[in-house]
Amino acid sequence: MGTYRIGVDVGGTNTDGVLLDPSCSPDKGVRAWHKSPTTQDPSHGIQTVIKTLLETAKIDLQEVASVTVGTTHFINAVLEKDQNRLAPVAVIRLCGPFSRDVYPAIDWPEDLRNIVCKYCGFVDGVLDAYILPFARSTLSSFERAVARLHLCRPLPSLKTTERYFQPD
Repeated sequence: MGTYRIGVDVGGTNTDGVLLDPSCSPDKGVRAWHKSPTTQDPSHGIQTVIKTLLETAKIDLQEVASVTVGTTHFINAVLEKDQNRLAPVAVIRLCGPFSRDVYPAIDWPEDLRNIVCKYCGFVDGVLDAYILPFARSTLSSFERAVARLHLCRPLPSLKTTERYFQPD
């Protein structure tokens, strides 16, 4: 396992990155740093910064123990209740009978909850703190219900049944 650490901060103007070697103390372990303008799609900017850091430090990705990304984009979108930057989601909660009355985001402002929380389903799955096996038919019925809402489409790069949600 690697020992290097990468930190990336995505700001409104610039995306900053640093590659650290925790074993070096004289120079505080900074092996490389990079600043570039924040891109429209922050993930592209993050990838560019990480690639540049690795190339500058001449370090292979397998030598990196962790990558930490910080950004205010999500928090800003939530605070601004920006429908263009918040995608509606479906929540499927594994629960017992006592938590069905507490819906996800129940303590959120109603207008924010209406933007984000488009579907909620409950799966019987907890009994006296033991997780019970999922019933495939129950999960399939939730998937069909979510599909009817036109919230999701399969993520092409994943080899699982994970989904992501897009606004209409």
